[in-house]
Amino acid sequence: MPSSIARNSCSSLWRALSKIWEALLSNVAWSLGNGHSVNFLTDTWVPALGPLGDYARDSLDATNHVSFGSVLTDDGEWDVAKLAMIFTDDALPYILGVKPPSPQDGPDRCIWRWTNHHGFELKSAYDRCAPPILENTDPLWNQIWKLQVPQRIRCFLWLASRQKLMTNLHRYRRTLTDDPFCPLCQEAEESIIHTLRDCACLQQVWRYIVPPSLAGSFFSNSIKVWLRQNLCSNILFHNSIPWKLVFASILWQFWKSRNDVVFAGDSASVECTLS
Repeated sequence: MPSSIARNSCSSLWRALSKIWEALLSNVAWSLGNGHSVNFLTDTWVPALGPLGDYARDSLDATNHVSFGSVLTDDGEWDVAKLAMIFTDDALPYILGVKPPSPQDGPDRCIWRWTNHHGFELKSAYDRCAPPILENTDPLWNQIWKLQVPQRIRCFLWLASRQKLMTNLHRYRRTLTDDPFCPLCQEAEESIIHTLRDCACLQQVWRYIVPPSLAGSFFSNSIKVWLRQNLCSNILFHNSIPWKLVFASILWQFWKSRNDVVFAGDSASVECTLS
């Protein structure tokens, strides 16, 4: 049998698997049959633990020649005393929970470690292999997802809070446009705070509707503080509507009208919004 197989003779599936082979091996295990295909110490046959060599006691030299036959009784059961001499106490219950190999059980089988039925499932693979998602520790994000507004507005606000809106300045830095300036006023580079608050075309609207209790710091806070102050506010607008809902809706209308100008050349949309 050749030691390797020519790349051009492999299927596209096997070529893809070869690129993640080490990661794949860490997620599969052996289901013991007769034990002939499994290395006792280096292969994973106790799915919850992985290779048992990691759980051997300090006398590693004594474990180099451990095999299934050396830790089974004459009746084919686990020899608990011998296992206790080789492995740490926390590993023993997992080892004893696996049925010992037997010549009558046929060949060993390869299984998926992360499902109860040991069959592969895409979800379990994603859960194990995908990069960890950063823990959401920002209370502003929780507030955004709880707002009683359409989902598209929540997504927009979440992007704004993470400073991921694709303004002209961001597009310019990514060489997606030659013009980093605000499409409405043409007086400053279009940062996120500019396109949502500081543009001269928008300030006249904000000054007209911002509640007096928020007006003092409304135009001075950073984008993160500004969003938190207004989206977490319990103030009522005209004593009837929560200000945070009014604020979120106006931000969305500003952004939507701005996009109409940039991508459709529709200045009438902005004029309608500002009026």
